[in-house]
Amino acid sequence: MKNYSLLNQRVVMVLLLIVMCAGHSLAATIYLIRHAEKQLGDDPSLTQQGEQRAQRIAHLLSTAEIEVIYSTNYLRTKATAKPIAEIKNLPIITYDAGDLENFAQQLLKENKNAVIVGHSNTTPDLVRLMSQQVVPDMDEATYHLIYQVVVIPEATGQPAVVNVLNSD
Repeated sequence: MKNYSLLNQRVVMVLLLIVMCAGHSLAATIYLIRHAEKQLGDDPSLTQQGEQRAQRIAHLLSTAEIEVIYSTNYLRTKATAKPIAEIKNLPIITYDAGDLENFAQQLLKENKNAVIVGHSNTTPDLVRLMSQQVVPDMDEATYHLIYQVVVIPEATGQPAVVNVLNSD
C-alpha cells in the first residue's frame, strides 16, 4: 500500500504469524471506511476531491481479496464504495447503520474479507463492536482513515487486531 510505514509492515507480519498459528481457522480482514468528502445537502453526492479519494481507496484495496462490499443507503457512501465494487466486480450491499450491533455480529459470523463504507458517527462504533478495542471517535473533518480489522476465529485473548491505514 502507498503510505506503508515500517510499523505498518511489522503489524502485517505479526498478523500473518497470528493467522498461520491459528490452526485451520482462516482470519477475515475487514476494511471499515468513512465515506469520502461530500457536498452539502440532505443526501449529498461526493465532491470532486471525494471522488478522487474513492478512486485512491479502490486503488489501495485493489490487491486485497475482498469478498463482499457493504454501504449504507446514501449517495455519498455508495459513491465511495463504487470504484472498489467495479474493480472487484462485486455488488454493493446496503446495511442499516441504525443496527450496528446486529450488523457487527453478522460480519463476525460471515468471516469474509469485506469493505464497509459508513459515516463518521458509525464507523468507529462498528470497529469497536467487532474488535472489542478502544477506538477514538471520528470528527466531521476526518476522511482519510481506513480501519483494518483482522478477525481471528477461535482465537483466545485478542480475537481481532485493528490497524489504521491512511488513504491520503
